[in-house]
Amino acid sequence: MKTIVNPLPRQNFSEVELHRGTSPTGSTPVGRDIPSSICLLLVGDNVRLGHALKLGLEREGIQVVFASCRASTLVLLESRTFDVILIDLDMPEIDGLGLYEKLTLTMKKRMVLSTGSLQEIQIPDGVPLLMKPMNIPNLQAVVRQVAAR
Repeated sequence: MKTIVNPLPRQNFSEVELHRGTSPTGSTPVGRDIPSSICLLLVGDNVRLGHALKLGLEREGIQVVFASCRASTLVLLESRTFDVILIDLDMPEIDGLGLYEKLTLTMKKRMVLSTGSLQEIQIPDGVPLLMKPMNIPNLQAVVRQVAAR
């Protein structure tokens, strides 16, 4: 586990404007193929932000399933396979780190966490942590990198 301290101020995501930019260039790791159709499970309590991220990522060719509550998240994880699972840590109903601990080893390798919190956060080694606000090009790059693992 490593402790991360967020130096960025917390922002209200209902007011954050998301920009669609050009895709960052990057190479696929040698010997690994990025799935032609990446499927992301996006777990967050802000429905407006979730749908904005969904639209932006789908424009870039990434299929997104959005879950905004614990029950739907658990049902989706039991019934489908996802290439990447992105969980917001700042939700009242779902404990992102607690959910991480319940996942299988295969699912843990597909996990990305996000936060806008100023509090210290202990995250497992090797798990990417995205700081809010996120933009589509950076989010897309991380999703593609995790999907290629």
